Amino acid sequence: MRRSALALAMVALLAWPITDAQALESGRALTQALREHGRAEARLSYALPASPLRAAREMRGTLVLEPPDRMRLDMAGAGERIVVRGDGGDWLQPAARQVVHFSSARAAGPLRWWRVLLGEDRAARERRVGEGWRLTLLDARGAAVDSAWVALD
Repeated sequence: MRRSALALAMVALLAWPITDAQALESGRALTQALREHGRAEARLSYALPASPLRAAREMRGTLVLEPPDRMRLDMAGAGERIVVRGDGGDWLQPAARQVVHFSSARAAGPLRWWRVLLGEDRAARERRVGEGWRLTLLDARGAAVDSAWVALD
């Protein structure tokens, strides 16, 4: 799975309020929770493919979003936490005994996924596939630059 699939989980909200008319169908549950409760929380899972250095595995965690630009991902079992804000973020890695700080420029990629899901960034295509959606991010010329699968419970 591409880095952007992880980035999909590592995002913050930039636009508030968002109307249902603006949001993609795959993002409607998030916009509804934000509007009703002022925050949204979701369980998340994503697959990490095998590489020469590690076996394939599935990661699970809890994603919490709070406007205007706060996000936290707590990864189950690993004790790792990723926090993203408009001004950057932090990745706490207890097993390695380190914290990685990143700038607003590094946070821009993850932030874009939420702008797409919430309807602020129109440079994306959404296509229903079975029980979920395939989202494709587009560059300025309309060419696909990344994609992710979104399945809602």
